[in-house]
Amino acid sequence: MRVVSTIVLMLALSSPVAAEPGLKAIEGWIREAPPTAPVRAGYLVLSNDDAVERQVVAARSPAFGSIEIHEMLASDDGTMRMRPVEKVAVPAGGIVRLEPGGLHLMLFRPAAAVVRGSRVGITLELAHGSTIEAELEQR
Repeated sequence: MRVVSTIVLMLALSSPVAAEPGLKAIEGWIREAPPTAPVRAGYLVLSNDDAVERQVVAARSPAFGSIEIHEMLASDDGTMRMRPVEKVAVPAGGIVRLEPGGLHLMLFRPAAAVVRGSRVGITLELAHGSTIEAELEQR
């Protein structure tokens, strides 16, 4: 019994930071592309039921070599340009949509072919150290 208690304690201490209870990532999807495309775009809705703003600062997944948060902006000449962002602020009691033409996830170097109906898990990292999990479906 003592060995079991020790193992449980070790697992609890070594596990990642707890999930953030007030922030949820829902309606996640990946824009369809050829199965061998090296880059994808991912979208989702961040919903914050908490009383304080939450900031998403990074994303990761074993399904991709790297993930960056980007946004589309109109340049001075009217053309749309994409640029990385350091964080996505989700206001208290609010939502932020990562969608085509705005904020989105750039998913680089898929570990395996991603085809229609595929689902991949991602972890979103928050500024204060906690994480939330999301699922993206290829549509």
